[in-house]
Amino acid sequence: MSSLSEDAKKEVAFMRDKVEKVNNELENVGRALGHRVWQTIEAYIANHPDVIKAQEAHDASARNAAIRTAFGDQVVMKVMPKLRGIETEGKVGTKCLENIKSIFTEPSLGLGSNWLEDFDIACKSGHGVFTWSSARYLTPENDDE
Repeated sequence: MSSLSEDAKKEVAFMRDKVEKVNNELENVGRALGHRVWQTIEAYIANHPDVIKAQEAHDASARNAAIRTAFGDQVVMKVMPKLRGIETEGKVGTKCLENIKSIFTEPSLGLGSNWLEDFDIACKSGHGVFTWSSARYLTPENDDE
């Protein structure tokens, strides 16, 4: 993460806090995100082409948007698989998933309503267990299709 500006590092630290909160929730269902998950997320963000381009252009707004996009990619690729199989009908699993959803739906993370729709589908479509199987999060929010 050394290639990121100090402001970008603050943005990424905010996201790390959210991932740590998710990890705390996963403890309630006997799961965890390993330290390498965060290291991978952090490296992906720092090396994302749009983040690098915005940093080189000294465009903080574009950089922060690119960081949010990269983070969203990594939430889907690295965190959602860890939720697979959590019971969506039991009290403990349901509470865990509700809390994780709450953590990730914070507007400043920029995951958006399409991501939220994917999360809800994952809670409902897996025969009683969480199964991420859609990709609406890839569709731009302002797309009218």
